Amino acid sequence: MATTQQHQAIAAATEAEDPDHAKIAQLCDRCPKADAFAQYTKGIALLQQGKAAAAQPLLAAVDDLRSPASGVNPLGIRFAHAYCHYKTGAFSQALSLLEEVMAHAKFGARAKADPAVLNLHAQALYNLEKYPEAAAALEAILAAGMYRDDVERSELLTNLSAAYSQFDFAKCQESSRRGTEGDNVTFDGAFNAATGAIEKKDYTLARTLLAQALGLCLHEHGHDVGSTDIVALAQQCASDDCPKAVRDTVRDAAPVMVQQAFVAFATGDEAGAQKLLAPLIPLQDKLPVATYAAACVNWAAVRRHSDFFDTFKRLKYVQQPQVEARLTTRQRLYVKYNTVLLLLGMGGRLNECRRLVDAMVRDDPDSELGALALTAVLVHKDGAAGKSGKTSRAEEHFRAFVAQRGAEDAASTRLTLAQLALERGNVAAALDRIRSAPAAMLKQFPSAVATVAHGYATRVGDVDAAVAVVQAAAAAFAGTPDEDAYAIFAADFYAAHHRDALAAAAYEKVLARAGVDAKQRQRVVAALVRAAARVNPALALKFRDQLPEDAATHADASGAGSGPTVAAMAEVGLRRPTARAQGAVVVKPARTRPMRRPPKIPEGATSAPQMDPERWVPMKQRTYIRDLPARRQRELRRRRASEQEEKRRQAERRKREAAAAAAAAAK
Repeated sequence: MATTQQHQAIAAATEAEDPDHAKIAQLCDRCPKADAFAQYTKGIALLQQGKAAAAQPLLAAVDDLRSPASGVNPLGIRFAHAYCHYKTGAFSQALSLLEEVMAHAKFGARAKADPAVLNLHAQALYNLEKYPEAAAALEAILAAGMYRDDVERSELLTNLSAAYSQFDFAKCQESSRRGTEGDNVTFDGAFNAATGAIEKKDYTLARTLLAQALGLCLHEHGHDVGSTDIVALAQQCASDDCPKAVRDTVRDAAPVMVQQAFVAFATGDEAGAQKLLAPLIPLQDKLPVATYAAACVNWAAVRRHSDFFDTFKRLKYVQQPQVEARLTTRQRLYVKYNTVLLLLGMGGRLNECRRLVDAMVRDDPDSELGALALTAVLVHKDGAAGKSGKTSRAEEHFRAFVAQRGAEDAASTRLTLAQLALERGNVAAALDRIRSAPAAMLKQFPSAVATVAHGYATRVGDVDAAVAVVQAAAAAFAGTPDEDAYAIFAADFYAAHHRDALAAAAYEKVLARAGVDAKQRQRVVAALVRAAARVNPALALKFRDQLPEDAATHADASGAGSGPTVAAMAEVGLRRPTARAQGAVVVKPARTRPMRRPPKIPEGATSAPQMDPERWVPMKQRTYIRDLPARRQRELRRRRASEQEEKRRQAERRKREAAAAAAAAAK
């Protein structure tokens, strides 16, 4: 057994003003392994050094509620033991230990009155994605006043708003403002409220709240909100000599940038999303693991068609065990789902795809993503095997899944079934399924209208049905943020398919809207005059003063370049004097480029030789040179050098001969 002097030395070291935890652990090592006090103290010292994995077995050895060791606090040991599991990511074990002590006959009352135990219990529930239970636990702590000061209360409110953001947006906003003066919101509160708005799919409000959160973050780090460009700071952070203040700012602002990129991507601004994510991707070692993993997932979604191998590399990084453990179940599903689609697009590695789908089903059997991924794999597998009859097997599987969930009429279900019909070549059935969708689906998936309209017009040939779809869908977008964009799409669609009367009326309504900017208005006026010139000259004359001089440069977005030119419109009375017509400007005729000679076909060949696709790449970097042995590369370099030298000599000889011929001719 340890002596009293050893225990006193350990106690004195722990009670010092600035305790040396490494020294405390060394003092505990001098005591026997059976000394519960020494083992408990060493476990706490290791925890203070950030060595939770090493502390866990020591605390587990002395954690016994049935026969607690003398001289130690059983509740303190249990809390430290649970905290070790929490720090190592074993949230289920931590929750089990805490619930056991809270239900204990002897220590349960003390545990339920301990703020540290209750707070750790709420954090374990949150990390296990039991958000309503975590919110209820945090509300109980706040209601009982179990906090030491306003700082701790503010942290509890931040955690509460984060829990509410996953399932109750109204309470999330309310909790983010509790304890603040007036309507002021902290950075964490604004960020959690933005997360709740994203869960609610209110991207307009989410964009506003994220801008507010970013401004608060910059203000806390001493930056001017109006003049600081966070993208430029993130780009600066990639260098090794970046100041620590900039690194700290980017580290705290990175979650906001990732969420802003998601909102931009969800609203169709893929260029804006890529601009926000591009400076974060090189910062793998400078960002929190969860933040960088979320950035990689968003980057894979934005760059899905640009670089398959880079996207696959980012997704593989996120699937590393130490990284994947920091993600939520839904994030892990997104990663696996994107990986399945990427593998199918890269050539159909079906075995690996099926393994990922099985993992998705194990993680969340009720997730729609797992069913969609399995459907995609079945379709691709049957198509690769040339068994078109089995395509219906994928549809039967998906129908059975949505029937269990009672989601036969959901928007995503209709779109999936329509796509399966397209895979079978049944275009009419696919279009009819989307056309019969309710207005709520059209609001959720605006691209479905364009799919149906262009499908009927181009693949079926029924323009009247396409026009009817566009007209019927207009009511679904009334009063939505997409109303102006849809009005322009409808007008362009009418003009592209020669429904000039409808197009002219639609363009006139577009011009009456307040959300049309100057550049867009100029294009709409030109399109209106073109459409009205055929069916309503009076309406065309009404807008003739707004007609640009060169109407050809303002063709409509649908690509209808077959409309009348300025000269054709002048024939129906749309004459407007221009500088070119009055002869004030002399227009030089454009030089026509001579036609290039066709490639020469060598004798005995049937076609011209193909040009080297890597002819612009330096010789040493070309694939057919780079992969050769070093000896062979040296030999090719020597040969090429001699050939180049011979070419230079021939060129110099030709120059001398030409100069001599010119001198002889002059004489």
